[in-house]
Amino acid sequence: MVDETLVDVRELAPPEPLEKALAAIDQLVPGKYICLHHRREPCGLLPRLKNLGCEHWISRDEDGFCEVFVWLYGDEESRRAIEQKVGRPMDQKPHAG
Repeated sequence: MVDETLVDVRELAPPEPLEKALAAIDQLVPGKYICLHHRREPCGLLPRLKNLGCEHWISRDEDGFCEVFVWLYGDEESRRAIEQKVGRPMDQKPHAG
């Protein structure tokens, strides 16, 4: 069974969103992924993900709200769970930092 960790940083001021996201990433194991709720694309986090061994996929709405899904590289079980949650397959390769 895949486990989701929700990290909602929409109301936090910098650098707290990055700090919270990195703390959650530090706890990732296979079969566990993060759903990060952010008011915009987390540009400070995305470049770091590859070096942290993570992949990501971003879902945006018309207001710019972002859901950023982060999982360990090669964790196909988490990737499939994310696709099921968002109700569509990831059309392209996942974004890797």
